[in-house]
Amino acid sequence: KMASERMFFDKLSEFLVKLPKGFKYAIEIRNPNYLNELYFAFLREMNISHVFLQGYFMPSIFWIYKQFKDFIKDTTIIRLHGQGRKDIEKMTGKIWNQIVDPHDEELDELAEMIEDLMQKQVKLYLNVNNHYEGSAPLTIERIKKRIS
Repeated sequence: KMASERMFFDKLSEFLVKLPKGFKYAIEIRNPNYLNELYFAFLREMNISHVFLQGYFMPSIFWIYKQFKDFIKDTTIIRLHGQGRKDIEKMTGKIWNQIVDPHDEELDELAEMIEDLMQKQVKLYLNVNNHYEGSAPLTIERIKKRIS
């Protein structure tokens, strides 16, 4: 937790300059107040990629992407995590072999986002958690069917 966005940038800058060179780094933040133009400009300046986190009570990645997609240049990560563990674990019985909470509309938007990123030749990493729909492998198959 930081007292201000400026403090966050200062502390993060101090950390980033100490990282080994030759690697591509990305950051996932969980403070929706920092998802703004200043944040994305900072990432670009520091050559850090943004991690789009769908879940954990963060704003929709699709809304964030539409607002700031011009800042995404070479690499990004999308994490489909889901809203909470307890409800979906109860629905699945912690057996992750079926879709129990389908996100059809989100997956349609995700396919559009992925296609846009691919058109821009952005290197994209997609991480799907079982907590998103109930079965990460099945969610991945559902995504693959939507991508042309």
